[in-house]
Amino acid sequence: MELIAFVVGALVAWYLLKKLFSAERIKLNSAEVRFAEHKPIRKEYLKIVACSTDLKLRLDALELKNAFCKMVGYDGSYFKTVHNLVLLNVLRKATARNGRLSYVFVARDQQAIAQNILEAAKVVERENLAIEFWLFDWENASEDAQDIATEFSTKHPTVASSDQGDVLWLEGNHPPGAKHAYGVLFVPPVDMQGDDRVLFDEVDAKVAKLLENSTQFNLNEWTNRDVPQAA
Repeated sequence: MELIAFVVGALVAWYLLKKLFSAERIKLNSAEVRFAEHKPIRKEYLKIVACSTDLKLRLDALELKNAFCKMVGYDGSYFKTVHNLVLLNVLRKATARNGRLSYVFVARDQQAIAQNILEAAKVVERENLAIEFWLFDWENASEDAQDIATEFSTKHPTVASSDQGDVLWLEGNHPPGAKHAYGVLFVPPVDMQGDDRVLFDEVDAKVAKLLENSTQFNLNEWTNRDVPQAA
């Protein structure tokens, strides 16, 4: 009886996961159709976004070449959800066409970050992607860097410099672990001027300061630490 119950439970879990992935695929397809109706790519203020999906669509459309992309996240918990596949595709798009990406996490609990991003880091290594994960060093960081890390705990920026120009994606509020972000500013190269140029330079400098006060995530080191896996 216990074996039957286990098999039934496993089948139910498989069915629910399949439905969830299918639902996400349908959502992404719908988002792609809606987004295609709003080309060309111009500056936008977005009230609410599904971060990985909406950012991926814009990166797809821009087709940046030789881009250096820098992203800030909190604890990487998004990588532990069903949306992991979509987020990994965002990273792939950011590094396509000879691009590279640095992703820095600003949560204080480095153990939690490592647990969340470990599988994604394995994908990065296996596919030889030009992606680096960084952990903000709260213990040794300068005071101004700590202030930036606090600011960006829920206000996650993505900045990119490429052959076509600079790109800014700035989330006004992205609660830890949440799928959605609110009050997002998106500025593509064609609109990067005036106040938006000033804002890009300011955010870019702040992200650079975070990276200067962070340590690069080492997959082998953290694997050898026997990072606990979620049940």
